Amino acid sequence: MSSSRSSDEARVRKAAVAGSFYPSTTSSLRSMVQRYLQQAASDWQGKPRMLIVPHAGYIYSGWVAAYAYNLLKGRKITTVVMIGPAHYPTSHHGYSMYVDGAFETPLGRVSIDSSLAQKLLDDDADFADRPESHRLEHCLEVQMPFLQEMLTDFRIVPILMRDQGMHRCRRLAEALADVWFDELLLVASTDLSHYHPKKVAALLDEKVERYIEAVDPDGLQNAIASGEAEMCGGGPAVVALLAAKKLGFTEARVLRRADSSDSPDGHAGPAEVVGYLSAVIG
Repeated sequence: MSSSRSSDEARVRKAAVAGSFYPSTTSSLRSMVQRYLQQAASDWQGKPRMLIVPHAGYIYSGWVAAYAYNLLKGRKITTVVMIGPAHYPTSHHGYSMYVDGAFETPLGRVSIDSSLAQKLLDDDADFADRPESHRLEHCLEVQMPFLQEMLTDFRIVPILMRDQGMHRCRRLAEALADVWFDELLLVASTDLSHYHPKKVAALLDEKVERYIEAVDPDGLQNAIASGEAEMCGGGPAVVALLAAKKLGFTEARVLRRADSSDSPDGHAGPAEVVGYLSAVIG
């Protein structure tokens, strides 16, 4: 029995950035998330199928992410597939997954949808069970407290992309479209331009907004490749747009776009900013 418990515990992905990207105590974290959610309002009335959200420290981008997560209130969602860019070196060029176990934050644990994760793993050799790739990664972890506040009785499928080229994006989008069901939500994690003056960042980030609202994955990928736009999670966003087109989800809206100097809690100046947006596809 103790051996089984030890094995189960080993598959719990512990919070890596609690206390740096967001508060480490349950009460402080819940208070911050609820405050951001209360301040974020949108008139979007559709059914949220996919969200594109930022992944910086909460004082800079949490309030932007809240505009997307607010749309989940009262929604019946049983599985959240989360896709983010791999910020740390990995030898696996495909999709690094967490196939079983749970993710833990100060708000508790959320189990992996092992059945769906295993199906993806079995269907495409590009998928690999690589929990070590997730150990330090923040881009999916910072989504968890918002999901934990807005949803009940849900599971997750965490996926990290190293190679964000169009070929990999198409294969992942097709794999997700093939396993799609009505109570599934896709969350794509990305920030926008990095360390430009505010006016320059706005020009770069406006291009991203335009391609997302047009549900134009090829345009977005080309803009990133040419330097017309910048995204550290461009691949996950392109995957969302590709999957949306394949599934017939044609309505997309950027709910809030801002940069680090706009934060009500942060202290970044306008000389070098990081861009963020939250968007919904339905």
